[in-house]
Amino acid sequence: MSAELKLNSVNQIIKGTEIYTRGTAVTSMCLVVKGRIRITTEGVNVVAGSGNFLGLCDLAAGEYRVTYTADSDAVIYAFPAMGFNQAVRALIKVNKDYAALIYSTLGKYIRELSRIYDDMGSTAAKVYDFIKYADENYKDIASKAGISLKKTDITEGLRPYESRETYGIDADKVLYYKACCNVPPEVQKAFVNVNPVIPAYHIVDEVAIINTLISQCVSDASYIRELAGFLIKNDDSLFKSVFELAKTMKSRGIVIKEAVSLFDGIIDNVNLLENLLYDKACIDLEVDHGYMEEAYFTLISSNSKKEEEDSTEEEEETADVSVLNGSFGVILDYSGVDEEMANQFRGFMEQFAQLKDKMATDDVARKIRQGLLKNYYNIYRGVFLRDYESGEET
Repeated sequence: MSAELKLNSVNQIIKGTEIYTRGTAVTSMCLVVKGRIRITTEGVNVVAGSGNFLGLCDLAAGEYRVTYTADSDAVIYAFPAMGFNQAVRALIKVNKDYAALIYSTLGKYIRELSRIYDDMGSTAAKVYDFIKYADENYKDIASKAGISLKKTDITEGLRPYESRETYGIDADKVLYYKACCNVPPEVQKAFVNVNPVIPAYHIVDEVAIINTLISQCVSDASYIRELAGFLIKNDDSLFKSVFELAKTMKSRGIVIKEAVSLFDGIIDNVNLLENLLYDKACIDLEVDHGYMEEAYFTLISSNSKKEEEDSTEEEEETADVSVLNGSFGVILDYSGVDEEMANQFRGFMEQFAQLKDKMATDDVARKIRQGLLKNYYNIYRGVFLRDYESGEET
């Protein structure tokens, strides 16, 4: 659903409505009077509240660089599109309170974008180092097991983090505007109202920084997608390669403890990238968790398929479902995950149970299912490993 805005007027916006769409020509800009607006593109996921001017940063480009969607029911006031510098001067002139408002909200936008940039940068560097380590470890495990690898260049084309496209972010200016966010509103207002030249200069500077940060976040998200390919998405990914190696070792009676440990590390890094991109960059990696769990179980399970089927048939004949009362809490406790993760998972499970259509495709249902998937593997692994290492018959 797209919004049809009335210019120079207040507009009521229903939750989920796209106000402006990335890549379309700038037709207007607007002030958020009430509500929350989600600002997204592949690499950016930020929520803006009342007082933010949507579309102001897009005027210079002539098209919206991000998509603005109502994250709640909202009220906005739409202004006609005009040249960027003209718009800044006009807004300051039409209402003196707009100067401090724009200066303040743009500073907060810089702060949120810089957090995304920092998180993606630190994670990308960490995962790159892991991939290099995992590749060498994978070859070493195969060599010690006396197994010849069909493909030894699975990380061919892997680029270091420093080689990604960069846009020259001025770190000092970013720090300056982040620091300005902590200045009391009344002090900011007194400062920018001294002379219209002051807010005009800062607003132009802030918008330039914001557009640079957006470009950098988009570039970094693309690079992180590449890393995900080497980890699990490519046909010859580390995940698939280590899995096949471990299966071969297991079939030959070779101890696979080291291979499973490496496999664990790959899964941890896949989850790290998946959560980062979904939360910070509005990207769903669409990882097949069912396949991941099946592969992991294949490696650490010692039972044959026939034994499992016989065991299942026997259990079905004698099962007493009353013993499952309260089992969800028991499983969470047994998994050993921290309290925050357990409570988060419990919350998503309760929301999922209340869904009338468990497979609905709307945003609410999708976010609930994604929330479950984010932590499911950690809980599953915690339970399985604790049971596996206990030596008890269960």
